[in-house]
Amino acid sequence: MASFTYSKLPPEPDTTRMIRLFPHKDRNAQIRGELTDYNLSNTDGRSHLYEALSYVWYDDEKSSNEESPSICLIDCKFSVTPNLHAALLRLRNHQLERVLWIDAICINQSDNDEKNKQIPLMRTIYAQASCVIVWLGEARNNSDEAFKSIRRLAGDTHDDHDACFMLLQRNWFRRIWVLQEVGVARCISIMCGHVEMNGYTFCKGFSKLELSSSLLRHINPVIYLMRDAILRPKYQPHSRGTLSIGELIDMYQNHDATVQHDKVTPALKPNYALPWNDVLKQVTTYLFGGKCSVQTWPGSDMAVIQGKGWIFGYIDSARRIIPEDDRAYVSCVLNHTVDWLYSKSFSSYEWILRAPEELIQEGDIICLMQGASTPSIIRLCKDHFEMVMTTITLLTRAEGIYDFQSLEWHSKNGFLYDILLTWRIPQNGTENNIGLQDPVELIKKAPEYQECAYAAGTRLYNMAFTVNNIVQMTLEKYFAENRILVLERILFQCAGDVPFSEDVVKAAAASCEEAAGRFMEYLIQHQGESLPISEDVIKAAAAGGGSSGYEFIKYLTHYRDSLPISEDVLKAAVRDTLTGKPLGYKILKLLLEHRGEDLPISENVVKAAVSSNNAVEYLELLIQHQGESLPISEDVVKAAARNRQVRVNTPSACEVLELLLEYRAEDLPITEDVVKAAAMCDGPDTLQVLLSYRQNSLPITDDDVNPYATESPYFLFDHTFKIAPISSSQP
Repeated sequence: MASFTYSKLPPEPDTTRMIRLFPHKDRNAQIRGELTDYNLSNTDGRSHLYEALSYVWYDDEKSSNEESPSICLIDCKFSVTPNLHAALLRLRNHQLERVLWIDAICINQSDNDEKNKQIPLMRTIYAQASCVIVWLGEARNNSDEAFKSIRRLAGDTHDDHDACFMLLQRNWFRRIWVLQEVGVARCISIMCGHVEMNGYTFCKGFSKLELSSSLLRHINPVIYLMRDAILRPKYQPHSRGTLSIGELIDMYQNHDATVQHDKVTPALKPNYALPWNDVLKQVTTYLFGGKCSVQTWPGSDMAVIQGKGWIFGYIDSARRIIPEDDRAYVSCVLNHTVDWLYSKSFSSYEWILRAPEELIQEGDIICLMQGASTPSIIRLCKDHFEMVMTTITLLTRAEGIYDFQSLEWHSKNGFLYDILLTWRIPQNGTENNIGLQDPVELIKKAPEYQECAYAAGTRLYNMAFTVNNIVQMTLEKYFAENRILVLERILFQCAGDVPFSEDVVKAAAASCEEAAGRFMEYLIQHQGESLPISEDVIKAAAAGGGSSGYEFIKYLTHYRDSLPISEDVLKAAVRDTLTGKPLGYKILKLLLEHRGEDLPISENVVKAAVSSNNAVEYLELLIQHQGESLPISEDVVKAAARNRQVRVNTPSACEVLELLLEYRAEDLPITEDVVKAAAMCDGPDTLQVLLSYRQNSLPITDDDVNPYATESPYFLFDHTFKIAPISSSQP
């Protein structure tokens, strides 16, 4: 029998071929049929009656090296794969012929020109088919029982799932072409051996299965396409799908394809004559609007993207509410500009993204590359960034931000960062498991990428600048649920390659949050002696009021020989707003023990101490360590007399003044201004303390007592019954 030879297709743009599958009563008889040209556009509004087959050329049990069976097309021999041959035997009717579209038969696979014209038609072919038949292969591994179980699960009946798991691991669920084959179908029928089930029942039963994350990663995108088939409107030629090109590639890049070009063919129309790296470059350039520099190399599935972008914020948490759902519910922390932009309309930033939950991690960065129409999600990877999702599309406005249109305002006003990214569309048989990999340097990930020493230094500088700003934003967003996890991830991802700035250290030292304290520990471990410790950093730690500041200073006293402890640092430590024995007290005690007499205890430091909420504790500590050398001036005593807050928070109304009087006795400078300050602050009680220690020597004038004479006339008589000065204006 002669081998089959294709005839040229008519020149009309929407023409393809169909196979007429002839009937036969004997199931094992040779498959016979013929090809006929078919115009997809000539329907006069009527439905198409052909069916389209979705299958894999080689199933799990067959090898591509196995001898191919053949069918007969117009008395000519035509070789097909064993899996397709088995499908045709099952599809052949015993009385009526069937009209089918099957890629391996209806497209001349040896003619690249024809393939380049026919492959773009596949979306239309599957969308207009009366039914898309999914062939999973012959029955094996209890697949018949799996179909029964899925059918029972669809009816809310519990069942054994082992056979179902085996069925879902078949190669068809990993094919990239399912994107066009069932993604546009309005009617889907699933076949495995002699068993058949409609797509809706299959999806409903599937939703009751509890699958592993690795299996869900491949199954969910396919089920997402299948489950909406019955709701799809009639196909309109040249219409766009509901998913953008970026979304399609993000969802299906880990699915298998016979040729690497097919990884993007369901979304774009690549030239099969071009090498894969050129196609990858074209796709990347298209997604990012041509504003980025893109480099690819022969034999590599990696693209290096260099451009500018705006950082909107980061992912604080990602979760999946329904196990079989293809959507991730993410909580976002936005920078100040975007936060302000949306604060007038929305109270939270809960987004719903079409993405695998395990793909997105806490700490992933929301970035809009210059030239792109929608933001992307990127991740820090040692000395560069890597692409996690090229396209973020929000699915609901139930909570938070609905779309990104108004981010154009931010794009014109926010800061542009220099960003270098890697993006990988994995080769067939491999996966882009970036969430499971340790950070790798750029030179190891893309060894072909070349840059001079100056360019490498600039890249690292830009990386450090970007990462430091993100860390600062994280430290400042006290409400974020997973701040410590985000900070840990950033440190893990930069793996020692990014130096942290003084501003970051200050922000961590100043925070009273536990997350900041733990991050400070990581910072010290991460950067060691190179961590920038300035006077401002110590001051921020002393003033923070949190345990992180104390622990940080404690660490420094042990591991740094000299610390920049100034008067301002000590003043910051004692200017607390908490009562009891605050961390400022612990910090002051620690510094006194560490530096002793070398500590710059000035008049201003003592003045700040007696003005604080915890003035008594601070003053006792200073007296204990400094003794007679403690500088106590008239201004210090006035500050103590004016301290209203300490009177509210201590049992004794004038405990600070009493302590000073006991400590210095007659040497304490009690001037008329001191008495005035005391009189202005709770008057009688304060003056009573002064009178009890100084008696006749207390300098009291009319101005001191006039404000309080009408309130408490008995105050005018001291312990010796001496009448204080009374002016003629008093009653």
